[in-house]
Amino acid sequence: MSHNAVLSADILMARRQGQGAEKALPALTIDEAYEVQAIVIARLAETVGGWKLAIVDGTPAAAPLAARTVLQSGCRLACDPAAPFKIETELGFRLRHDLPARPNAYSRDEIVAAIESVHASFEIVGARLGEPPDAAFTAFLADNLGNAYTVVASGCPCDALPQRALLHRQGTLCAEGSHPNGDPLAPLLAYANRQADALGGLKQGQLIITGSFNKAVPVTIDSKFEGVFEGLAPVEVTFFAEGHASCR
Repeated sequence: MSHNAVLSADILMARRQGQGAEKALPALTIDEAYEVQAIVIARLAETVGGWKLAIVDGTPAAAPLAARTVLQSGCRLACDPAAPFKIETELGFRLRHDLPARPNAYSRDEIVAAIESVHASFEIVGARLGEPPDAAFTAFLADNLGNAYTVVASGCPCDALPQRALLHRQGTLCAEGSHPNGDPLAPLLAYANRQADALGGLKQGQLIITGSFNKAVPVTIDSKFEGVFEGLAPVEVTFFAEGHASCR
């Protein structure tokens, strides 16, 4: 591991503990950013429950979803009103088997065959270092692309994928849209063919999210959000003020 990667992991771990807010990460390469992800996962004694995938300036990027941060629909989450999360509506894909890196490219049909189920999901974004352009992309990548939590509904087999999502807050539509790449599987196909992480890649049973169908919406306290895709069970999450009791 490089010195910059270890130093960056130290800073990120301090941020997770509410310390060292004035410290910025050193300039990182893409490889060093992936090293930081692996160091932080190891220090948290976490396992990888899935991946957040994206295509950034034509290049696929990946961030691990720590297993303890992948939650079931209907959960309640504490949120700091001074630094609220953002919420995005995404499709989640549960892998039927590993997709190891290999010299010959995967086809889209092979990716479809590797998916056990499709799920309405939320990504809860809480970037500890800010987001581009305010933060360098490699710092954002080291910070797991800003992922804080992933909320997932029950799934169904991968047939025709829904093309639009609706996001409701307290029963009122607040956002809607389609996938930024057109095909929700495009980031998974791209990353399967250019895997670069330091955590073992795409594994059986992992949940893969591939991009928001709506512009990120700031979370409001004491609000229930529902994400709806045609043909899938909706995904739901409720937020309460950090430090207040959570009644399940």
